[in-house]
Amino acid sequence: MKSKPVKSHRFYIIDLLRFVAAFTVVIFHYAFRGAAADDMTTVSFDLLNPIARYGYLGFHLFFIISGFVIILSGYKKTASEFVISRMVRLYPAYWFSVTFTFLVILMMGAPRYHAEVLQYVANLTMLHGYFGVKSIDGVYWTLMVELKFYFLVFLLILSNQFKKLKYYLGVWAALSVILTKFNISYLSFFLFPEWSYYFIAGACFYLIYKEGAKPYYLILIFITYIMALYNASRGVAYMNSLYSCEFRLSIVAAIISLFYTVFFIVSTRGSSNVLKVLNNSRFMALGVLTYPLYLIHQNIGFIIFNYLNPFLNKYLILLSVVSAMLFTSYLIHHRVEKKYSSGLRNILNQMYASLHGFTSIRQR
Repeated sequence: MKSKPVKSHRFYIIDLLRFVAAFTVVIFHYAFRGAAADDMTTVSFDLLNPIARYGYLGFHLFFIISGFVIILSGYKKTASEFVISRMVRLYPAYWFSVTFTFLVILMMGAPRYHAEVLQYVANLTMLHGYFGVKSIDGVYWTLMVELKFYFLVFLLILSNQFKKLKYYLGVWAALSVILTKFNISYLSFFLFPEWSYYFIAGACFYLIYKEGAKPYYLILIFITYIMALYNASRGVAYMNSLYSCEFRLSIVAAIISLFYTVFFIVSTRGSSNVLKVLNNSRFMALGVLTYPLYLIHQNIGFIIFNYLNPFLNKYLILLSVVSAMLFTSYLIHHRVEKKYSSGLRNILNQMYASLHGFTSIRQR
């Protein structure tokens, strides 16, 4: 009976937070990052620059959301069900977006953007980054991080250890603290301490929602918060060097603190009147746009910027491109994700059933 409220609760506020995270990343790329480094576009937005530069923190919010949502989805699933659910969620929109981006680069990307057929094929696996193959679009780097988290959750489910999740989160946090100071290549690769604190925090916030604000979870969240701020301070130094402009640690710390505060309110169901307003089913329409918007916006957007720049006002271009990306994301969700996800699920279920049957025969 405990799982019933969780099952019936869609967390529409998470849909809203997803969209906020994606949209801030879009603005970071379009209004700051594109002209600030790597010659992605010459279109710059001086008026938006001081605010847009902090949009990269949308990545941090994404990882907290993933920690919360993936742990929620992992309950009462077998290892095969978990893998299939993740593949169905990720791959249809991803395959379309990789293909779409590849074709746009081939037709319109030169001289700034280039892509090769073998690179495209490798990108379709979503595992290309682990083998040194460059992403068709730079935003795919976060998928490499997400897949590591999924793999850790998969191992817990496969080994029937998911019920001991809270203890493994503690171990992961402790190892992350050690690895933050002392890099151990293979262990750091699998536990990714530069981002792990956000996933651990998200997972703990979900456990608080499910079981209550136990001291153990609060201590873990506090540790991840302190370490997240520590990593953020190093990140600010890196960003200052990369973009040759000022990123203020006080602003970064305030935004990260806001993320933690919002999730604490959600997980403890505090400020009920505010949550009642924000937990609105209408936000689901925004949430479903998030993944396709994230996948397609960067390189395609910059290519359009570069083509339109000689002809239109740059702020009109910005508004037009953002609107076009939102509309395209809507089409991808309704014409690709909704249309092909169930078919992919059926194929994967059949493949698993066949493999399981074959294994059973071999064991006899």
